[in-house]
Amino acid sequence: MQRSSTRLKLPWWLWLLAFLAGSLLGAAALSYTPEGRTNLLWVWLLWAGLPFLGSLLALLALVRPPVRPWVTRFQSSLSAYWQPQPHQLWWLLGQINALWVVFALGLLGVFLLLLLFSDLAFGWSSTLLTDGKQLTQWLTALSLPWQAFWPQAVPDLYLIEQTRFARIESSDTAFALASRWWPFLLASLLFYNLLPRLVLTSLCHWRARRLQAGKLQIQSSQTASDNPNSTAPLNQGKAADWPCFIPAQYAGDSHDSGH
Repeated sequence: MQRSSTRLKLPWWLWLLAFLAGSLLGAAALSYTPEGRTNLLWVWLLWAGLPFLGSLLALLALVRPPVRPWVTRFQSSLSAYWQPQPHQLWWLLGQINALWVVFALGLLGVFLLLLLFSDLAFGWSSTLLTDGKQLTQWLTALSLPWQAFWPQAVPDLYLIEQTRFARIESSDTAFALASRWWPFLLASLLFYNLLPRLVLTSLCHWRARRLQAGKLQIQSSQTASDNPNSTAPLNQGKAADWPCFIPAQYAGDSHDSGH
């Protein structure tokens, strides 16, 4: 596996590009509008909703993997007719998911930096979602993965009602509550973006190692069958089938005693 992964090593700039793309998306999603608003529903869609949907599609794609993943286009040493072996294919799929992990790390890094050096305030606004209770039920359901050990990252009805944009404009208290949305966004980024891609990356690399080990075992068995004398154990057989060798001096004594 190490030999194959070295041959199919992705270029370094592709990893850098994934990190920069995640960083730019994070900065753009948290940029304030002229009214000083950051719609957390839009941020959640970009940071958690769409990435989680992409992870589900990637998981379904593993059922019937592509013949040649798109990352092979960056391998200048490979010919246009080259087809990866099964263990190489799964290793490439793992690298694709690893690129998304780096993308999520770029998002996470920018978010943590802005949390440290700026005062982020979030609110929500929607034409279709007008009932705060309904939105509370949806966000509570989305918070189930961390609800037991991180209750601060679960938004309640009071926070949702007070941080609607119409309420923020007319209430100083609501504006102060707007900064309490960051635990929910951070947990969503970890559990719906970063963690699924880490699981897919580990799964693909584990599958690649298993296929590589199976290939080596088959090659070893074929070598043993082609050279049976060199690898097959000595067949002792039954003791009665083996000839009895007696030293010459004892053989002579036995012959004389017979006479």
